[in-house]
Amino acid sequence: MKNIKRISASALTVLSLAACMAAPVSERFPMSGKYSLIMTLDAEAAGGRLYNQSASNWSSDLRKSGCGLFSMANAVYALNGKKMDMNTLASWAKSNGYWKPGNGGTYRNSLYGNITAKYGSTYGFKVGTKKYGNIKDTTLINHLKNGGVAVAHVGKAGVNGHFIAITGYNSSNGTYHVIDSVNRCAGSSGDAWRSASFLSSTSNSSSTRVDWFALISRTSTPQPTPSTGCFPKYTGSSGSIAEALNAVGADGSYAYRKTIAAANGISNYSGTAAQNTTMLNKLKAGTLKKPGTNSSSGNTNTKNYFPKYTGSSGSIAEALKAVGADGSYSYRKTIAAANGISNYSGTAAQNTTMLNKLKAGSLIKP
Repeated sequence: MKNIKRISASALTVLSLAACMAAPVSERFPMSGKYSLIMTLDAEAAGGRLYNQSASNWSSDLRKSGCGLFSMANAVYALNGKKMDMNTLASWAKSNGYWKPGNGGTYRNSLYGNITAKYGSTYGFKVGTKKYGNIKDTTLINHLKNGGVAVAHVGKAGVNGHFIAITGYNSSNGTYHVIDSVNRCAGSSGDAWRSASFLSSTSNSSSTRVDWFALISRTSTPQPTPSTGCFPKYTGSSGSIAEALNAVGADGSYAYRKTIAAANGISNYSGTAAQNTTMLNKLKAGTLKKPGTNSSSGNTNTKNYFPKYTGSSGSIAEALKAVGADGSYSYRKTIAAANGISNYSGTAAQNTTMLNKLKAGSLIKP
């Protein structure tokens, strides 16, 4: 994007692009045409964040102004457990002028407007609505409720803009799950649940106010593994439970990992390192139970139903949450398959069928 609209209160502030500054890192890496990036799964991925922008293996340009790229990769990882290759992503974005390190950083409309065509089929996502709006925007909230994720911009006049990933919404307390590549909005762990007031604030020096977002949806889902016995034993070397699950043919998304955790006696799953390590060790030992497995016999409960829903909501996602189940798109697709609803894509007819079964107490658990 060569012409950039600028809006000013007292001085011009760029709104159609943003750079984010990571803490200075003494180690520097030479650049040579294409970015020479080390492709690693950051250790913090166990807690939700795939890539830490401040890690020393990244180039100085990425550490200083790569938040738009890192946030996209972190969002996709949270969406479906797939790891975007930062090497090729950065090279592609730079060569096309969507990312200009040292000259504004991420050009949001160009980057997020073209990334689906380039990488959507490879990583199973699509970028939909892009708009200026605050954290309480119902378009954003409804998207998160239905299992989607988003990349959001935070900033204010006179403060360097920054991009983050928003990967969940808790209806009970109105908080949002944030994954941040440089810790402005999520603390030292890289991911955290934040209130609407926190994500609307301009009182702090860095600003955590969301003023723009792009919605990201899943377009392909790993086929759910049949709910019988345990997952196949994982023999690889990855330290990521998401990657290990993908390697044995299972869905590695956060939503499905939460379901797996519950089936294996891991309560209040939030993706902590300890929880993920427990599941990974079970998977390596061949003892990680699939959701729907009877804990005492290892056999599937063929007549296992969700509790009957007695509320008034017309949303299957909300109704599932009301009976203590995961309402994400990923898990709804698994439920649909278990109830004879083929090629689930979240249509009104499919959701109504599931909702009616839930109200009748006849919706089968996967």
